[in-house]
This record gives sequence, C-alpha cells and structure tokens, in this order.
Amino acid sequence: MGRVPLILGFFVLLALMAVRLWDPVPVQSLRLAYFDGLQRIAPRSYEPVGVRIVDIDDASLEAVGQWPWPRDILADLVYRLDAYGAKVVALDLILSEPDQYSPSTFVERGTFGAVHLPETVRAQFRTMNFDTDFADSLTVMPVILGVAQRAGDGDSAPAKSVEITEFGTGLVDALPLLGPTTSVLPTFEGVAAGVGSLAVNAESRAAVVRTVPLAWRSDGRAVPSLAVEALRIGLDRASISLKGDSGSPGTIRTLQVGGDKITIPTRADGGIWVRFRPREDDMYVSAKDVLASGALDPALQQKLEGHTVFVGTSAAGRFNVRTTALGEALPGVAIHAQVAEQILLGTYLTRAVWVDGAEMAALLVLGLLIGYRMFRSGPIMSFAMGFAGAVVIAVTSWLAFTQYNLLLDASFPLIGGFFGFAFVTGYQFIAADRDKREMRRSFSRYVAPTVLEQIEGSGYVLELGGEMRPATVMFCDIRDFTPISEQYSAEELVRFLNELFGCLSAEILKTQGTIDKFIGDSVMAFWNAPLPVDDYPERAMEAALAMRQALKRFNKNRDEAPVRLAIGLSTGQVCVGNIGSADRFDYSVIGDNVNVAARLEAACRWVGCDVLVTDQTYREADRFACLYAGALKLKGVSSLTPAWVMCGDGKLKGSYVYKNLATAHNAWQAGVRRKASAAELSDLLTRCREAAKAVSDDMVTFVDALDGRLEDYKEPPAIDKTGVPKPPRKASEARFEAIAASAK
Repeated sequence: MGRVPLILGFFVLLALMAVRLWDPVPVQSLRLAYFDGLQRIAPRSYEPVGVRIVDIDDASLEAVGQWPWPRDILADLVYRLDAYGAKVVALDLILSEPDQYSPSTFVERGTFGAVHLPETVRAQFRTMNFDTDFADSLTVMPVILGVAQRAGDGDSAPAKSVEITEFGTGLVDALPLLGPTTSVLPTFEGVAAGVGSLAVNAESRAAVVRTVPLAWRSDGRAVPSLAVEALRIGLDRASISLKGDSGSPGTIRTLQVGGDKITIPTRADGGIWVRFRPREDDMYVSAKDVLASGALDPALQQKLEGHTVFVGTSAAGRFNVRTTALGEALPGVAIHAQVAEQILLGTYLTRAVWVDGAEMAALLVLGLLIGYRMFRSGPIMSFAMGFAGAVVIAVTSWLAFTQYNLLLDASFPLIGGFFGFAFVTGYQFIAADRDKREMRRSFSRYVAPTVLEQIEGSGYVLELGGEMRPATVMFCDIRDFTPISEQYSAEELVRFLNELFGCLSAEILKTQGTIDKFIGDSVMAFWNAPLPVDDYPERAMEAALAMRQALKRFNKNRDEAPVRLAIGLSTGQVCVGNIGSADRFDYSVIGDNVNVAARLEAACRWVGCDVLVTDQTYREADRFACLYAGALKLKGVSSLTPAWVMCGDGKLKGSYVYKNLATAHNAWQAGVRRKASAAELSDLLTRCREAAKAVSDDMVTFVDALDGRLEDYKEPPAIDKTGVPKPPRKASEARFEAIAASAK
C-alpha cells in the first residue's frame, strides 16, 4: 500500500483525537453508557456495614393511613427506632410546613365549624400540637432532617447545617448549586442533630443518577448531603472539610469527615461516582413493622440495633424515584443509603486526572498500530492487530473497573480505532487493493517458510512425571482470617503474612520439611521428599509443636487479637514429582493423603483444637502426647477417618496431668459407647474438663466440643494396660510379627 492511505489515516486519527478533546454530548453519552454497562455486568455486591432503610412503603400506608402522616406518628416512629437501638436516624422527608392534623390547628382554623365544643375541650385541643410531640422525639436520639430544592430564586441555606471547612481556594464555589431550598420548621431545626440535602442529582430529575454530590452550595455556604451528615453525626458530630489541589484552584480532591477518620476521594465538584448494587431486601424494614405495637421484635432489633437508619418512602405516586446506572428505579432514600454504605466500605469509583490522557493515548496507539500494520501487511494482519489491541484495551478497562474501581473509557478508543480501520481499509480497496494483491502474489514465490524455534539447553532438564512414595503432608491455615484481613490495608496485610509465614516456615525447614506453596493464608508442606528423611512423621509433628510455640511468640509481640492456626497432618502414599504442563510445572505432591490433610485442617474448627493428625501419623510417631479425636467424617472422604489431637511432646506424655486427662477421656468414651445416661456423661465430661485445665487451654477447648461430637466416638481406640490411649502398632512391627507367625 502506498503512503497516501497511511497519511490520510493519520489525519483521521488526529481528527478523532480533536473530537475527544472537544468531547461533545454524543461522546459523553457514549462514555456514560459504557460505564453503565460495566456496572450492570459487575454490580457491587451487598455487604452489611450497619446501614438500614425504614421504608414507608405501600403496606405501611395501607396499615397506618395515607401520606403525609400526622407528626405524632413520625414521633412514634422515632421513639420506636430509639427503642430498637438505632444509632442515627436520617429522614428523607420534607418537614417545611406545620402539621395539618394537630387538634390545635383544627381549633385555630375553626375546622369544627358550627359544632359546639365545650371551652374546656377546646382549651385541651389547643395544647395538643403534634409538631411539639415530634420535636420532643428529636431530643431522645440523633435525628437528621433534610432540605430539598424548590422552585424560585435566591439561596436559602439551612441555619442548622454544619460549617464545612475549606483547605484550598474556591472549593465551595466548585460545589453544585443547590439554589433555594425548602425550610425546616424552627421547632425542629433547634433540636435536630443536623440538616442535610435530600438532592441526589446535580442534573435534571430525569437524568440517570451516576454521580451524587456529597455537598452543595447554597447562600455562599456548603451544605452536606443527607448521607454525609448521617455519617458525621454517627462519628459523634465530627467536622467536615473539603481539601483541594494547591496547583489547581477550585478543584476538590477529597472530602473528610471527622478529620481523617473518613477520607473520600471526590470528583472536582465534590461528588462521587456511585457503584450501585441491586436492591437487597435484607436492607429494608417496613415502617409498619417498626410501628407495630407491643413488645419489641428480637429479629427486628437485631437488624436495627447500632445501625444508621435512613427513613424514606418508596410508595407508589410519591415521585421520589430516580433511575440509576443499573437501570433500576430507586427511591431517593435508597440512593442516600447506598452512598453511605459505599463510604463505609471505602469502595469508590474514580476517574483519575490522568485517565483522559490515557484514553487518548490508547486511541493513538491503537490507530498507529492499525495503520502501521495496514501499511506493512494489509488488512487481514491489520484487523488481527487491531482486534488484539481492542481486546487489550477492553480487558484493561474491565480489570481497572473490577479490581481497582477505576473508570477507563474503552468505547471511544474502540469505536475510533474501528472507524480509522474502516476508513483506511475502504480507501485501500478502492484505490490500491488490486495492485497490492498482484504484488503479494509475485512476492509470495520468494517468501521463506517459517522456521520453528529450537530449544537449546544443557545440563539437567526437568521433565513431567512423579513417583509414589510415603510422605507426611501438612496443611496449616490461619483461622478467622477474614476479620484479620479487614484490619489492614493491602500493603499491611502482605507484611503481616510475610512476618507470620516467616516464623512458621522456619520451623518447617528446621525439621527438614519441604514447603510446597503458600495458598493465600495457608501453608502446604511435606516431609520425606524430595530427599528421604528418617522418622518423617515425627519430624512433621515436631514441626507442628514448634509452630504452635512460634505462634505464641508472634502473638506476644502484637497488640491485636491473637492469631490462631489450624494444622492437619496425614501420612501415607503420595505421588511426588513435577506436576503441571509441558511449559510450566511445579514440584508438588498429590494423592488421597493430601486431601485428608487438607480436610483435617478444616476439621480443627469443629473438633476444637489446633492440630489434628491421622491414625497412621500417630502410629509412626507415638512418642507424642495425643488424645483420640474420634472417627471423623471428612468432606470429600468416603470412609471415616480416625484422628488424634496433639496435646504435646513426649515429656507431657509421661506426666501425671496427661495420664489423668487420658484416663478421664477414656472413661467418657466408654460411657458414650455403652450409651450412659446424659447425667453420667455430663459428670464424666466435667471430670475431663477439670483434667484438661491442668494441661492447657487448648485441651479445655477440645473437651468443651466433645458434647456435640458423640457420633465420632462409636469405635474405640486401642487401650494399653495403663489405661492410656495407645495407637495401633507401627507397620514395621506388624510385618515382623506376620513373618514370625508364618515361620512357626
């Protein structure tokens, strides 16, 4: 192909970049639709974070009465929420007019007309003001009221709204204009915990809600949104501040609540991109259930206690619904709740300052690749190159969204690249394709065949395959890792795991174990491979005891809650060797005993111990103090698996306290097998518990779990004449006796 199409394609590319810089409404709409598509494919999942919605739904209106409700009912709602233990209540309701249903209002307006009422009754009615009742309810707990935009001119910021501090220049002016707002009755504003804006969209009411301002500008002041004000009150009336970019006046970077307790990265106008999730029924509580008379509902109290509660209405005809990026119509209160939920989760969709440049660079690179490959190889290779580039851009955008909550627009680079490709390809077919095909046919006679790459190397070459050999396999897992991980950032969690795994790995290596791999918060190791090791079951159990002590030292140096481990050991035949593909493989072990070790590690949680070993492992390492854990039903294992709980080393096994515990444990097992009465079993278990206290806290935990595991002890372990549990004989002893018997 000649240079003319390439030059024309380059100018088309420049024109497309100019359109992106101009960013007209169709381009913006395309970009927003693409972001909506990302959210619809991978919406945020629901995670309980202490936010609930009390919904004045159709069922509530049917049960209580038409809207608006008298203020005494709203007062009852606040009192009931206080009784249920709600932390903060945010009302997505407009309370700008005096209550129309108060008896005092009826008397003042002469609503009763010609109906004669005694003066004493009229005097009593004059004292009955539902607004006063509602104002009294606002004093029992923190309640946030809301203001909404209204038609008209001028500004009217609520007097109760918190003062928002600026750290930058022109930050309040950068906020979206709230304009004139509805008022809050002075009776309420004086006792309310705070006032926030009910508005959720800086654009028209019909626009799709994708971003929500966290603060608004009204009367030259910053007014927080209802969600931000609820979080502020929840932090015991903390401060709110806007922080800007020193190099870019009038650009907001973050909004902070309570100093640095909550730092929210924002758009330049103080809003956030909301990553919506589908409606979750568990988050909603019907107002009629809260108002139900009688005793408190324990299930409802569990849902509301300690929660930030948003009160609003989703009833039909309330005109308070908005379409979100997911295409769902949500009431405004649900959007406020999702914003608060997202802030508490610390999950924010962002468009960093560099993304516009990155998107234009993606278009430029993709266009140049397509043009260059078109110039060098023709449309087929150009299409393949463009398709590969498009896949890279789309995958990058997807990963940025799903993994980093970063909004990268792939739509314009892809459409622009396709347009450029179509333009250049069309020109080529019209003006130059015939000559090019002739040229390619001529030169095809001289094209050399593809030369396959040869793999050269010397020395030892690893090959796929393995061998069967006996080994002891260990699985070690951090118990309750999810709550631990939530305490750290990603970098801190990596440091925590590295430090802990460093302590545990050292003990494995000291006993000549082989660390197979680290699987998240777990360690897999094995003994007797790749090099043979004498007494490998004993070495594995030594490692488990040493890891227990290493964990105690590790916990001693931490201020947080102690870390706990679960360890499973299984001995038997495994296949050990290089396992994987021809291109990549790892040295590892597979087999039933590997699965058993993994299942034993998981069983530690319901057995109530930190180390479980198989019968074969204990058989080959019987110098350690162990107690029979029963024949366990392990997930994925067809037959029952006899297992033993590791109590301690050989010194403990020779001690009186261990023998006392073993005797008590044997007596309890015997009672279980002969189906002793519940009272007798309870007495035997009490003896076990008292004996376990002299051994360790771990043994107390193990004994405490026995009462729920009677089925595991149908089959007894072997007992020697001293009454101490004795494992079956080692395999070598059994073989020797068999030979001796045959000789006789």
